[in-house]
Amino acid sequence: MIMPLISLQSPETAAKEVAEVFETFKPILGHVPTPLQLFGVSPALVQSMGTQMSYYFFQQKELDPLMLTWIRYLNGRQLECRFCIDMNARFLLEMGVDQETLEKGREDPGTIPLPDKEKALLLFVLDALGDSHGIKRDSIDALMEIGYSERTILEAVAYGAYSSYTNTVLNIFQVGE
Repeated sequence: MIMPLISLQSPETAAKEVAEVFETFKPILGHVPTPLQLFGVSPALVQSMGTQMSYYFFQQKELDPLMLTWIRYLNGRQLECRFCIDMNARFLLEMGVDQETLEKGREDPGTIPLPDKEKALLLFVLDALGDSHGIKRDSIDALMEIGYSERTILEAVAYGAYSSYTNTVLNIFQVGE
């Protein structure tokens, strides 16, 4: 395992504002995830990450946790973030996705067994992340016709973009490689 290029913030020595973010997620995840420890080097960045995670995990109700995990997994694969791929593969398996489905979904996201509505949003987010200039209004209208609001569409895309941001920073500092 390659050591990260900068030091991670250990939970034991974290400043109060960083420790508060760490403590929010430790009971749920059983530990302080490595990305939080990296972002914990900057209190402002870890608080931003904590706010994002809290919103998507605890507050919003429109985006299914399984779909969000697929977004993180496939985005990690696209950006070659080994840590993100492995962590989210483990989460998907714990959520009941079998190994064969995981492999098929990795190769062809259209095969992922989600309800049609969620699959449409997942594929839209992946398309948006792959070609941010290529999205057309009719794609958004199609999602709205099946019941998504503009807010939910925006939040799903923002979640994917935030995942890209996190994956990129982890890659730059070689966290989890």
